[in-house]
Amino acid sequence: ASIKSSLAWGGIIAVVCAVLGFGIAALTHFDGGSSGAALAKLPVDAHVPDIGTLMPGARGHGIKVKALLDIATPLIGTDHVTFHSGDGQFAASLLVKDAAATGIVIYERDGQPLSKEAGGPFRLVTPGLGDLCANVKNVARIEFTNGPGKETRPSVVPSS
Repeated sequence: ASIKSSLAWGGIIAVVCAVLGFGIAALTHFDGGSSGAALAKLPVDAHVPDIGTLMPGARGHGIKVKALLDIATPLIGTDHVTFHSGDGQFAASLLVKDAAATGIVIYERDGQPLSKEAGGPFRLVTPGLGDLCANVKNVARIEFTNGPGKETRPSVVPSS
């Protein structure tokens, strides 16, 4: 059976874990709204109050991806996490360990929800990963897979 888990964003933030082929699914959700109110309730050590301390010139408040991984509790055997943009045109598939070590989801700037113009309402940044193309604007879905997921980064996608 293939293993897949998704974290979907929107009016409700949902963690969906499913073992495909067996029809087994567990759903946990909490009302987050596009403001990130649910993210604000995560423990203090999960927060990055000033992304500029890790990415000079950047502004915003974010959550460490590790905190999201702890919520999602991917199924055994999942080794990749893919961040998908809302328009479906961009995706970055990272090893779970790399996403946990470097990933931050920005959801606020200057006390306000992150605007669409700034890559919101949720924007993945990966300071320290060394690949700016791993930063994904307008993250709409986070997917856990066994093996790499969809990938649009030019540094990773083989040229034809």
